[in-house]
Amino acid sequence: MSDGLRVRAYAKVNLGLQIRGLRSDGYHEVCTLLQVIDLSDVMSISFDQRLPPGETRICCHVPGVPAGDRSAENLISRALHFLAPPYGARVHLDKHIPVSAGLGGGSSDAAAMI
Repeated sequence: MSDGLRVRAYAKVNLGLQIRGLRSDGYHEVCTLLQVIDLSDVMSISFDQRLPPGETRICCHVPGVPAGDRSAENLISRALHFLAPPYGARVHLDKHIPVSAGLGGGSSDAAAMI
């Protein structure tokens, strides 16, 4: 296993949101104003050549966060898989952003993985 990384994934709040017209693909145009706040999750990431390419093993002790056998459901895993690395990763997620609170915790975690 290689030396690990420690990454902060910051939460955001929506200061404004306008839903505009419908696009041809069925999604709506959205205009939003976001602000990063000091609240963050902390990920400790170790890349592991013994894991299959793109596989992610996530450890998180917060209920509702896909981890362990459900790691493939987590946005962190999806982000790593998208990057198609030649090896896998072990991630310890120290979760401080509340789950499903509209603060962008899962998306922020995925962006931090990238």
